[in-house]
Amino acid sequence: MTSLSLSIEQYIKEQALLVEQALKASLPADWDIPVPLRESMQYSLMAGGKRLRPVLVLAAAEALGAARDAALPVACAIEMIHTYSLIHDDLPACPPTMPRAPAYTASSSAIAKARSAETPCFRAACATL
Repeated sequence: MTSLSLSIEQYIKEQALLVEQALKASLPADWDIPVPLRESMQYSLMAGGKRLRPVLVLAAAEALGAARDAALPVACAIEMIHTYSLIHDDLPACPPTMPRAPAYTASSSAIAKARSAETPCFRAACATL
């Protein structure tokens, strides 16, 4: 089925599923980081959501005639940056942009998790270069 025959809801759902699959594979298995940090990063990255940011990246690439596979690493990187920003928004050690209950009580480990998310997102973004 081509994207022209899909409703917008179907298109978003299908593209989000594709992004989910790519995100699962985005943290290299042979990456030498402590297991608790890897598990924590994977948990935050795979916490779910609409995945609208990466879907918009894929839709823009498609609209410009680019291959979806070429845009997928950038779409994943955008989602990783978004996850990074959500972690930082909830940290009690960082100035809040709006009042929220802190999601993390051990702010130093949460900061490490958020900062660790920077490396794979840039690696993913550069994968097609």
